[in-house]
Amino acid sequence: MSELQTEYEIKRPAFDQLKGEIIFALEDAIKKTGVDIHTLSSRVKTLESIQSKARRFEIKAPLQELNDIVGVRVVCLFLSDVPRLLEAARKCFKIISEDDKINSENVELFGYMSLHMIGTMPDEHKGPRYDHIKGMKFELQIRTILMDAWANVSHHLAYKKELDVPRDLRRDFHALSGLFYVADQHFEIFFRSSQSSQREMANLLGAADPAANRIEINADTLRAYLAKKFPDREGHAGSLSVLIGELAQAGYRWINDLDAKLSEAWDIFVEYEKQNRLPESGMFIREGVVRVALGLVDDNFERIVHKNLSEKYMEQVLEERRSFLEKYNRAKGKKRVRHKSSKAKK
Repeated sequence: MSELQTEYEIKRPAFDQLKGEIIFALEDAIKKTGVDIHTLSSRVKTLESIQSKARRFEIKAPLQELNDIVGVRVVCLFLSDVPRLLEAARKCFKIISEDDKINSENVELFGYMSLHMIGTMPDEHKGPRYDHIKGMKFELQIRTILMDAWANVSHHLAYKKELDVPRDLRRDFHALSGLFYVADQHFEIFFRSSQSSQREMANLLGAADPAANRIEINADTLRAYLAKKFPDREGHAGSLSVLIGELAQAGYRWINDLDAKLSEAWDIFVEYEKQNRLPESGMFIREGVVRVALGLVDDNFERIVHKNLSEKYMEQVLEERRSFLEKYNRAKGKKRVRHKSSKAKK
C-alpha cells in the first residue's frame, strides 16, 4: 500500500463528514431562500481520481494541495437563482475564493459555465464535531440546469475548451452552445414574465369579487384564485396542472363560473370534509377542495376525475357519493323542521 493510499484511507472519514456537514448547512440555507432547485449533489474524489489529477498537474502532495477533493454542486432552474444561492453560500461558509465562469469573457472556458467557490466551514464551528474538519477546503459549484446539461454533454465528448474541438465541428459546437445560452436567457425571461402575470392576477382577483370577473382559467389565474379563496390551505403545483385539464374537459373555462359552482357546493363540502378527515393535516389541499366540491354537485366532473377507474368502481364511487348526499339532505331537512318548530313556539 502506497503512502498516498494510506493517508487517503485515514482522511476519508473526515472527507465524508465534511461533505455531510456542507449538505446539511446548504439544505437549510436554500430552504430559507425560497429557491426551488433541481438537484443538490456531492461527492468525495476517489483515490484514482486524485492520483490522476496529481499526475496531470504534477502535484506532489495532493491531499494537502487539492481544493476539490470534497465537491458539492447546486443545480438550479433559472439564472436569477444563482446570485441568491451564492449569497446563501456566503452566509453558510467561509469563502476563500470565487470564480465566476458564467459571466467570464474568457473564451478558454468555452462550454463550461458555472460559478465555482472554494471554502471551508466557518471559524465559529468549534468543538469535537468540527475539530478534525477545521480548515479543510471544498469546492462548491452553482449552475443552472441547462448549464449542467451542456457541461455533462461536452464532458462526455471530452471537449472542455474550444481548441479541443476538431476544426470541422466547431461551427456546430458553437451553434449548440449558443442555443443552450439563448434557452437559459429565455427561460429566465419567461420565468420573470410568469411571476409578473401571477402578481397581476393576484391583484385583479384581490380587488373585486371573483364572481364579477370573467377571467379565463389558466395556471396563473387559478393559482391566484385558489390562494385567495383558501388562504389557510396548501396548494400543489403538480395537482394544479392536472386540475386545469379536468376543469377544461368538464367545460369550466372561466373563474366566475368555477366560483359560482364552488359556492353552491360549499356547505356540502364542509360536511364531507368533517366526515372524511385526512390523516396528517385533516384538511384537503386547495386543488383537492375543488375536486371534491365539484364532484359532489357535478356528475360529469366526477366521472372525469375518476376516468381511469373501471366502470364497476366508477359506479361504486358514484353510489358512495349519492349515499352521502342523501344522508346530508335528510340531516339538513331535519334541521329545517327543528328550526321551524322553534320559531312556531316563539
